[in-house]
Amino acid sequence: MTAACFAHKAPSLRLVVTRAILTGCCLAALPAIASAALQFVTKWGSQGSANGQFREPSGLVVGAGGNLYVADRANHRIQVFSNDGAFVSTWGDSGVGNGQFNSPRDVAVDANGQVYVTDFFNDRVQVFSSTGTYLRQWGTTGTGIGQFKSPRGIVVDDSFHVFVSEDGFPNKRVQKFTSTGVFIATWGTLGTGNGQFQSPRSVTVNDSNQVYVVDTINNRVQKFTSTGQFLVTWGSMGAGNGQFQFPGGLAVSTGQVVGVEVFVVDTNNHRVQMFGASGAFQETSGSQCRLSDGSGCVDPPGPLALGDGQFYFPLGIAIDHTDGDVFVSDSQNHRIQKFSSTATTSAGPQTALLTTLLVSPNPTRGSTWVRFGFAGSDLAGARDHRVSARVYDSAGRLVQTLYAGTMPAGDHALDWDGTRVDGDTVPPGVYFVDVRVDDAPARSVKIVRLP
Repeated sequence: MTAACFAHKAPSLRLVVTRAILTGCCLAALPAIASAALQFVTKWGSQGSANGQFREPSGLVVGAGGNLYVADRANHRIQVFSNDGAFVSTWGDSGVGNGQFNSPRDVAVDANGQVYVTDFFNDRVQVFSSTGTYLRQWGTTGTGIGQFKSPRGIVVDDSFHVFVSEDGFPNKRVQKFTSTGVFIATWGTLGTGNGQFQSPRSVTVNDSNQVYVVDTINNRVQKFTSTGQFLVTWGSMGAGNGQFQFPGGLAVSTGQVVGVEVFVVDTNNHRVQMFGASGAFQETSGSQCRLSDGSGCVDPPGPLALGDGQFYFPLGIAIDHTDGDVFVSDSQNHRIQKFSSTATTSAGPQTALLTTLLVSPNPTRGSTWVRFGFAGSDLAGARDHRVSARVYDSAGRLVQTLYAGTMPAGDHALDWDGTRVDGDTVPPGVYFVDVRVDDAPARSVKIVRLP
């Protein structure tokens, strides 16, 4: 195929290459590609109680200096790690005393480095220095203001307001405090209506001080003003895009991923979903893998190991806003996984940079769009770039060549109809699409084909 078949475009036009193009058809328009799937970087942890091991890690947060604080709930402690997973420190054990915990569920850090922990079965919030020195606490068991029934989620905004979600009956609510525990406001009751909850768990705040709450049993996310005025909600029970099965954690981006503000851990679907500020679905990443017996786990080619990027009941998520790194607590695999939400490949002036690579729908029983975008020194599309896209099976064997030729910089898509080079349909399983632009390293994305 020659470059003449490509329609050069204004910057807002998105291009699509289908399998029909391989026989000479020209391009059609597609909706804009808004985001990129998470790219696995590294992992750490295993089941146990030693330093760096976990028993059902839950909430986590990135603090000053990039350290990651993890609520190691069944070990009744907080563990601290560097950005790359090196163990730094730990504090806490089982009990009711100062600095002890009974199933800590979530952790937050304020601008001064103080660490706030929801002490779930002790019905309180405890506050520590960044190195684990006990500072103060508030809360007792009850239904009154400033009391708790099973506090779960916690976040501190830039004005040192502390928001705590409660999951115990009948306290299906969010409470707002000062950093010293002085009560400010509360909202929420038991129910399914707007502003009501059945199981409010993770809570987070964006740069506009709007509050997002995961309403787990209602399988939705609700968004409020900082005073509790309802704004918007999205989600329903299911496994489709934008649906949930008992979502757990959530976090907000500060612009590292175009079009994405909210990251939601879809716990029982074993994945992370990404949304715009008002709930517009953007992308999903992950699938089920139980490392204890290998069920569902994928062993991909290349440097990735068994189960990398997959989950077994993930619970918490945190974002390092300095570089866009995303951390997920893979609860029942007893580990932390780290992902990049932005492209990390470098390129010279004559090499294009692949900025977007995603597939949809995924999982699929039929055709799958492989959407990707790249930029080079020719953002107006003046020079074509060498592009290849090939499908491999989990053993690294070539299945199908989707494209090998040249394209202008921009956003494109290829359609894989699930066939091999010989024309036969592939069996159900896990496959990988490798996309390479010019001389930059190839990037890979996983496709799950269902029976």
